[in-house]
Amino acid sequence: MTRREQARFLRELTGSILKDGVALAKAGKFPKEWNGIELRWWLAARFEAATMCVAGEPYRRRLLRAFRNEVLVRNL
Repeated sequence: MTRREQARFLRELTGSILKDGVALAKAGKFPKEWNGIELRWWLAARFEAATMCVAGEPYRRRLLRAFRNEVLVRNL
C-alpha cells in the first residue's frame, strides 16, 4: 500500500466511524450520562469490530503478533 493509499484508508475508516458516532449523538442514542470514558470505549469497540472482520482466526493471530512487534520496534 502506498503512503497516499494508507492516508486515504485511514481518513475513510476514521471518517465513517466519526460520521456514525456524530449521527448517534445528534439522534440522542447515547445515554446522557456518558462522558469521555464511555465514548472512548464506544470508539474502541467500533475500531475493534472493524478489525475482526478482516481475516480468519489463524491468520489474524499471526498478523496481530507481527503488528505488535512492529509497533514495539518502531515505537509507534
